[in-house]
Amino acid sequence: MSIASLRTGKLAPKVAADALRPSRRAWMLSGAGGLGLGWLAYGGFRGGRVEVGNGRSAVEPIIESTALADDHVLAGAAASRFCILLLEDAERQLTGVSDLRATFYKRERVNGELTDLNVMDLKVRRAPLSVYMRWREPYAGREIIWQEDANDGQILVHAGGWQRKIVPLLRLDPLGERAMEYNRRPVTQIGLWNFNRRLLDNLRVDLEHPDVKVWMTQDKKVGGREAYCFRVVHTDRAEQAAYHKMLMYIDQQLGLPVACELYGWPELEGGDPPLEESYAFNDLQLEVGLSDLDFDITNPEYEFRSRPRKSEE
Repeated sequence: MSIASLRTGKLAPKVAADALRPSRRAWMLSGAGGLGLGWLAYGGFRGGRVEVGNGRSAVEPIIESTALADDHVLAGAAASRFCILLLEDAERQLTGVSDLRATFYKRERVNGELTDLNVMDLKVRRAPLSVYMRWREPYAGREIIWQEDANDGQILVHAGGWQRKIVPLLRLDPLGERAMEYNRRPVTQIGLWNFNRRLLDNLRVDLEHPDVKVWMTQDKKVGGREAYCFRVVHTDRAEQAAYHKMLMYIDQQLGLPVACELYGWPELEGGDPPLEESYAFNDLQLEVGLSDLDFDITNPEYEFRSRPRKSEE
């Protein structure tokens, strides 16, 4: 039975388990070493606002629950193996994808505090790696452009709102202090390609943690689209896993991961785990034919303005 056929309709646990034939050792996922998913977006520059948030995940605005039937659940080794096979299949699919557009949702904890929920229009071209973002919130109108082979490798940033009139066009080192101030990973590592690869690498590396519980349900929609929801929970703090709980959402039709939430260990036994990182791609479009103009500040659809450029480290 193929991955494509497994993604068609609803999975019965016995059928899935028989088809996937998990090995004698449980395939288990842990957060050891951290997923480091902050490379999905450039979050801000000095002067940006960071507040202690209410713990709302970036996935929450676009997720909904549906009815859960008994045959919509997998658990243990079968769930872990199915997740691995889906991500391996996604990796093969993504080798043929040259660009994408999406609405990107991001919220992560940096220096102990949650950033505001960031919602951005996103364009990414795989080669040469190129990125355009326009913020919807909280910095409405802010735009950035980065290309690996242009602008001396610098991120071009202009502020949104009233700041656009007074803040010069900035050129930031993507690995510098200001570009990384509110981010876990640099913009140079952006993309659904890296998102899938990082998830898959962690799945393959961290299979031997006996405390991990893994299960999959089909009771969620992300952006109105049915998704497999994989839950990975560490039960033993002594294992020193970086995360207590991870939720990963894989679009059932596309077969691609579109969202992820990671939670740390609660301060008190039985308490709510604190949100550490969360990311979601909504309205995902693949192979849209992005051109050099999509990553050029002279694009008439963008609000970059000619002004003295200020280089920053």
